[in-house]
Formats: sequence, C-alpha cells, structure tokens
Amino acid sequence: MRELAGGMGYEVTLHFDEPVDVVEFDSFSGLRQRVKAMISEEGISWDKTSDGVPHLIVQRESAGLI
Repeated sequence: MRELAGGMGYEVTLHFDEPVDVVEFDSFSGLRQRVKAMISEEGISWDKTSDGVPHLIVQRESAGLI
C-alpha cells in the first residue's frame, strides 16, 4: 500500500494465494494472482466496470485493511 499525493487515496497491490478471475464474462476468463488498484480514502477504487460498479472495495477493520 502506498499513499497518493497528500492522502487523496492509496495505491494498493493485492497478492492472492490462488488466482482469481477478474472477468465477468462466461465466454472467457482472466485469472490474476496479483491485482493493483488506486482507491479513495473510503476504500473504493476509482476505476469502474461499464455498468458503474467499482473494480475494488476494501474495508478497514480495526488496525488494518481487509
């Protein structure tokens, strides 16, 4: 996790134990083990799918992010 200019958000890199499919289409898949995103202070990524759903949402749990 890296803070962006003056705390306006964060750049996060997640490394999963097992690859996850980052594609919602049934006709093909895109397996990724490492995912990088820029998120707001609220934990919501600025990048969204074509229907407006954020690519990534993280939630703060006590001392860290989950």
